[in-house]
Amino acid sequence: MSIIDDHYLVLTDEDLFKINFIRCTLNQEDITKHFLVSHGLNQLYAQAIVDEYKDGHLTPDGYLYVLDMLDQSLRGVVMDKISSTSPSIDKKVSRTSPSK
Repeated sequence: MSIIDDHYLVLTDEDLFKINFIRCTLNQEDITKHFLVSHGLNQLYAQAIVDEYKDGHLTPDGYLYVLDMLDQSLRGVVMDKISSTSPSIDKKVSRTSPSK
């Protein structure tokens, strides 16, 4: 993963409140804002993969490409959501692919 340090997100006071609220509810001192934003982005990315696949916008190769960029911990969740709504997924894509 490359980190580009010259790109910034502008967050509103409300956004910062939400991030701090989440941090407080997790009750862990070591949770950073970066961690929450990164994991939130991964959650949204995972849902976008499911939605795009269900809408027929992903080819099997495209599906493997976007799935490969998804955090390992969410791949199974995405594959389960897709297979529960589309039983033919097992024929198109092996559960063991892709791997990082």
